[in-house]
Amino acid sequence: FNNTCGISNPNGVNIEIIDLKGNIIVELSSKYSIIWQPNKNINSGIYFIRSITGKKPICKPILYLK
Repeated sequence: FNNTCGISNPNGVNIEIIDLKGNIIVELSSKYSIIWQPNKNINSGIYFIRSITGKKPICKPILYLK
């Protein structure tokens, strides 16, 4: 079982994983790609991946299942 999420990050922007309440779960940064491995205390559910560029934030939903 693979409990990681690969995120392509070609522009080297900062990435935030956010829950439905708007809480930032984790902030990640890398120049190329990011592997998010959730902590054991992260519940299954819908989260959002937000990348912040110089222009505007981009937000995409993801589903995390344990």
